[in-house]
Amino acid sequence: MKEHSARRRRGRPAVFDRSRLERTSWVFNGVKTKRGLQNNTYALEGVAIIKNKVKPETLDYFYSEKSIKTSILSELGRLARSLFHTKLSMEEIEEVVVGTTENLYTLHKEYGFKVKGLVGVCRDIRLNR
Repeated sequence: MKEHSARRRRGRPAVFDRSRLERTSWVFNGVKTKRGLQNNTYALEGVAIIKNKVKPETLDYFYSEKSIKTSILSELGRLARSLFHTKLSMEEIEEVVVGTTENLYTLHKEYGFKVKGLVGVCRDIRLNR
């Protein structure tokens, strides 16, 4: 039994503590899974970075009363969090995330990229592909 407890737990490692996920569940009360709450927490982090820094039409596409592109915003939050572990300053991280957001919007508007394609592009950027 002791050997088993020393091994790494199965599944994704915890990124956010329980209280942070509970606070997210207050905003997104329809989400019940831990993975869904993590995605929405990342999305909130993405919105926090871009909300006053991108063009209004860009923000409206990703985050408006009509729709919230949670999957893209989650990837933007993941991108920001992955950059926190580098030597970049917070201003440089914001610049990267905001620039990525504007570029994703351009891909959508000018080239017709759909949400799934934009998520893939953002994921590739985050993973340095």
